[in-house]
Amino acid sequence: MKTSPKMKSKRATLIRAGCALTDGKGVEDDLQRAKLEAQARAEELSAILDAAPGMTLIARDPNCRSMTGGRVAYDLLRLPYGSNLSKSAPRGERPSNFRVYSNGRELSENELPVQRAAALGREVRDSELTIVFRNGDSRDFFGNAAPLLNSDGTVRGAVGVFVDITERKLAERFTREFYAHMIRVQDHERRRIARELHDSVGQNLTGLVLSLGALKRASARLDQKSRKALKEGLASAREAARDVRTLSRLLHPPLLREFGLPDAIRTYVHGFSERSGIKVDIQLPARHRRFDKDVETTLFRVVQEALTNVYRHSGSKRAIVRMRFNNNRLAFEIRDFGRGMKAAANRRKLKDAKVVGIGIPGIRERLQHFGGELEVHSSTRGTLLRAVLPITHSGN
Repeated sequence: MKTSPKMKSKRATLIRAGCALTDGKGVEDDLQRAKLEAQARAEELSAILDAAPGMTLIARDPNCRSMTGGRVAYDLLRLPYGSNLSKSAPRGERPSNFRVYSNGRELSENELPVQRAAALGREVRDSELTIVFRNGDSRDFFGNAAPLLNSDGTVRGAVGVFVDITERKLAERFTREFYAHMIRVQDHERRRIARELHDSVGQNLTGLVLSLGALKRASARLDQKSRKALKEGLASAREAARDVRTLSRLLHPPLLREFGLPDAIRTYVHGFSERSGIKVDIQLPARHRRFDKDVETTLFRVVQEALTNVYRHSGSKRAIVRMRFNNNRLAFEIRDFGRGMKAAANRRKLKDAKVVGIGIPGIRERLQHFGGELEVHSSTRGTLLRAVLPITHSGN
């Protein structure tokens, strides 16, 4: 039996319809599998965020108006799980229970690391933040942020990961306070020894000089050998008295506490030049300023140790002591024109100061305690030591 053309057309139509149904079911299955895989990936990411020990933040739009994170982030920020973590969120959603600071200054929403990474389209690294809560509690964090990009390179959001360094900062603060206490104890002991030298040993030596002087005036009846011995004894006693006075002033410069750093340095440098024969050019600001007493003591010790190194090691007959104050930063420069340091120590910033003598590590530790830094530049034409400290005034 022959099939009519009309029947053939109907059969072809039915076959095509069946194929279409089959293809549609396959596409639907593919979509369902993709949906399940995406859901699995999202669950995995959520589990990773919750398990991560740090605070992880994810913004899913270029303006960072919506931001979520792992459970650690919500716990650390003291917010309900699932709420908006973004300081750039609309007013009704924006968290208000904390503020974010860096170096003592409150950051605006556009200055926060995740927002900056999204705005700049690049990584923002090594951000150190302090989060201060409404009740006065605070936590310190350190971390990085990076943009999330579409396939065409446009920004679609940003992510940030931050670790809680509060305990480390507390340990650093304790170390600084302990070091400050040790410096005060050391300086107190220096003052005590200086007083003892001046009031006891110094006075006894002065009495000895006076007694030997009186004996010398009546030495006509002594034989030549005795007169020579008396003369040498008197010279030795005078030299010992001068040494004790010098040591007393070096241990605790009396002008430092009463008149401040510039006058104490001028007096010390004058005595140093007399004792060493090294000519020192002093360049100090005309305006007299007073700083925290521990800062003044530290800077005086810097000058003292630097000039001692000039005398012991440089072979220079000339030096410069320069003090500059700019933008709340105080800089001291001590320059000599001697032989320079060993090649092993001839670097722009010394990382290992052991090769330049025991005084340099002590100077660096004192400066670092106050947030300062030490640079040493050396060549065969001499050495420049620069100490820089951020400071505040304690009076005029």
